[in-house]
Amino acid sequence: MLARDISRQKKAEEKTTEQKIFYEQILNSIHDGIIVTDGEDRIEFINQGMYHIAHSKGEDYSRVHILEGFKEETIPEFAPYYMKARKTLQNVQYDAIKVETPGGRKTYQSGWMIPRLRDGEYQGMICTINDVTRRQKAENAQEKSKNYYETLFENNSSPSLIFNNKGLIKKVNKETETITGYSRKEMVDMMTWMELVSEKDLPYMREYNKKDKKGIRMCLVNIASSFIIRTKKKWMPWPG
Repeated sequence: MLARDISRQKKAEEKTTEQKIFYEQILNSIHDGIIVTDGEDRIEFINQGMYHIAHSKGEDYSRVHILEGFKEETIPEFAPYYMKARKTLQNVQYDAIKVETPGGRKTYQSGWMIPRLRDGEYQGMICTINDVTRRQKAENAQEKSKNYYETLFENNSSPSLIFNNKGLIKKVNKETETITGYSRKEMVDMMTWMELVSEKDLPYMREYNKKDKKGIRMCLVNIASSFIIRTKKKWMPWPG
């Protein structure tokens, strides 16, 4: 009986080892990073994708405490999401947080904190990590560019407005408010550019705006400095 029990125990251990190798092979083939911690928040497993993201291939992170075992620059934005998942025992998503990897690379990372539970008790965490640095840098550059050009538009000394294909005004600058006497609230999504142009000048302006039928367009003062516009108080030459 004892020999039979030992044999069954050995087979179970071999099966466990086989399963461990099988799943680690799968996890190591995944491009995204994966870190698995135990109930004491020490690293049990880290896949090759994470080593690539961290720029620290060859380092041994086994048994390293995920919140205390790395330099301060690595975990300040990561830790709150980890602790929230640990406290609530619920999956927590994070997006584009700043992380300086152990290899010194400054990155933006997204992913999930997934608590490991057994009978409702915390057994550790599965952390998935997706390196979104390129995407975030592109979005940051886009936002910077947008802010730059919006500032130029807003502070342009010429009255300027933006309208859609139906002529509905979508955006105006400060000078347009000053010249027309209408506030943004009165113009944006409430008036068309045609309402600001006299009947006499409408054919010319319509012809001009046929040149670009795609998307949103801008009408600037220098396209026709002599046409008559409607202000809140009277009709007057558009300043040019």
